Amino acid sequence: TTRPSQMRKVIAKRLLASHQGIPVFHLTTSFDVGAWPKLREALKAMEIQVSYNDLLVAAVAQALRASPRVNASWTEGGIVEHGRVDVGLAVALEDGLVTPVIRSADTLSVRNIGASARELAAKAREGKLLPEDYQGGTFTVSNLGMMAIEHFTAVINPPEVAILAAGAVQQ
Repeated sequence: TTRPSQMRKVIAKRLLASHQGIPVFHLTTSFDVGAWPKLREALKAMEIQVSYNDLLVAAVAQALRASPRVNASWTEGGIVEHGRVDVGLAVALEDGLVTPVIRSADTLSVRNIGASARELAAKAREGKLLPEDYQGGTFTVSNLGMMAIEHFTAVINPPEVAILAAGAVQQ
């Protein structure tokens, strides 16, 4: 028997809270991102390095600004819509999962989203995240596309009301 780390204990507690305390239903759809390879090449020609995940976060941030009921939290009193768009990114670590937050993502360029994502992921992997780096997200993106995962069900990060589980880009 392996004793769980403190991180694993917190993750288990939050996952249980998510399943017990938030009404959950799952939706699946596909999006046409056929223009993204050319967009990335055009940005690369301008010396702007962005990943598909950076483009995804930028699109999600704009969608959340346009759909405030999804950019919300579930509370005892009901749904609370946020005036800010702070997107959490699920980052896998050897001992668990953390969700550092890109603050005001809807106001950032895709270049700045990418820079923030890389900086936060590096801090997460080095164990240097501060509480303000991972607390207070309003929505989370969990992307397993880089691992050739086509579809998965992500668990909502309470008190958020939704999470996006993104799979691999396909022809």
